[in-house]
Amino acid sequence: MKGLMTTVTNATNGKRYFVSTVKCPRSDELKQTAVFRKILGPFANFWKPQAIFVGNDAAYLHGRVTALVRDVDPADWDDNEMFIDEVDDAFDAMIARLQGSPC
Repeated sequence: MKGLMTTVTNATNGKRYFVSTVKCPRSDELKQTAVFRKILGPFANFWKPQAIFVGNDAAYLHGRVTALVRDVDPADWDDNEMFIDEVDDAFDAMIARLQGSPC
């Protein structure tokens, strides 16, 4: 699997982040998506991710984390490590909870 990398602007704080998905180093089956805050141009603090998400399907995971980084206040996902499975309802409920909406 080749890695996926997307630049995302958060709607809450206007800051830009890299969302990067690669094969999880701890498992042959899992994929890992890390979020890095951009510093300047193509530079980011790649040594310390803002958050790490783990799941089974790389494209699905990357898309969902990209949406999370774009739409949810970083205070709700910053410095967290979460496992995300492919159940849309569970992930949508998590985003709704983070945004303060009733499930």
